[in-house]
Amino acid sequence: MVPTPNKRPSLVGLVIALNDSLSEAGVGHGFGGALALAYYTSQPRTTSDIDINIAASVEMVAEVFKVLPHAISWDTASIAQCKRDGQIRLWCGQPQKGIPVDLFFAQHEFHDAVAAAVSTHPFGTEEYLIPIISAAHLTVFKALFNRPKDWVDISEMLRAGSVDVLEVDLWLERLLGIDHHALQRFRQLAGKGATRDPNIRIQPKVDPIIPWQTLRKGPGLS
Repeated sequence: MVPTPNKRPSLVGLVIALNDSLSEAGVGHGFGGALALAYYTSQPRTTSDIDINIAASVEMVAEVFKVLPHAISWDTASIAQCKRDGQIRLWCGQPQKGIPVDLFFAQHEFHDAVAAAVSTHPFGTEEYLIPIISAAHLTVFKALFNRPKDWVDISEMLRAGSVDVLEVDLWLERLLGIDHHALQRFRQLAGKGATRDPNIRIQPKVDPIIPWQTLRKGPGLS
């Protein structure tokens, strides 16, 4: 296990350390969560954690863990858990007191689309760039998580005009099915209703990357 320092690290410093470590090792990645949200809304919110989509399969978990900054702790149990679940929360600093780092590994073709659409944005200075997942794919993830704050974030991104509505619509229908409440709620927020070309056929639902079939139903939706 990597030792955990007592001092809480800097969030900005950790983002840079993670980006440098993964980039130098040739590990494709894109920051998501509230960090990505900051680039797609006019009123970004603060965050205390870091979400990273890793463009590698779960078979590569151990190799990826080994290139993470030394302040992030993990052990063989962490490797087994991540291989099983495809995602994990690690800690930089003391568990529950440091900075949570959530890693999401590629398990599905949607993740391939996420990796292909990553773009770089300035972080800290104009010269330093970090890879960020697209607004559309961030919206899909948030619709799948289906928490109240996720829908607030989706509304803010739509208001800012940063979301490719058709891209989100296509993926939600493919992943969840046309009648799923999350897709219907997104369409209501986007103000698009069922306006997609009916001649475009979406492939049937495929194996989920998270258990979104158990997502909570939104208010007023079935």
